[in-house]
Formats: sequence, structure tokens, C-alpha cells
Amino acid sequence: MNVRVYVLRRQGRTFRDRDREGVEGLLRMHSIVRGGRLHRVAQLCSREPNSAREEELLPTLHQPELVSVDDAAIVLRGFEACEGAGYVQEWRCELARRPFTRGAASPRSPARPR
Repeated sequence: MNVRVYVLRRQGRTFRDRDREGVEGLLRMHSIVRGGRLHRVAQLCSREPNSAREEELLPTLHQPELVSVDDAAIVLRGFEACEGAGYVQEWRCELARRPFTRGAASPRSPARPR
């Protein structure tokens, strides 16, 4: 899912930075196996066209939980690792608008011939 993520905490503490910029990318949620145990993670990634390699744009959010849903966004809460320590982190994820590309199919039905 293409989203713009606003990070809501810094080292576990909520901050109110009104001038912050969101980071746009692909939101991925999946499970990984570490030490024989299954762990859920959320990642914000980018991928170049015609490439299978994804680059992480933010630190991985471990054990993400859905905190809230509204018309414009969802909020995920989990833990992130920073310099060997784990901190509570929250992401506000807003659906990003996809830019119009030439040649893309139009959502409208084709015009009828006259």
C-alpha cells in the first residue's frame, strides 16, 4: 500500500513537531522468523522501477498493532530498535495520492461511438 508515514515518537517520547515531513513509500506488513520464533513487522520501503530490491526508508516497526482507523489514516504502534535499545514507536499512515501517469487506464468508462 502506498502511504505517507508520520513518525509520532522520538526515542519512545511523543513529540509535537508541526513542521515535520512525512515519508512516502510502500507499507509492508509480514512475519519473520528469528531465533525459531515468529515475529510480526511493518516496514516502509521504496523500490526502483524494474527492480526486485527494496530499500527501507524508516527503521522496522516490530510487533505492530493497529491503534486507530479514521477516514484519512491508520495509526500503528510497535517497537523500533535504535542504537541497541528498544523504544515504543507510532506511525500515522495516510494513503498517498498516486501521480497521474500517461497511458494509465482511466477510471471512467470509454465514450460511446456516435
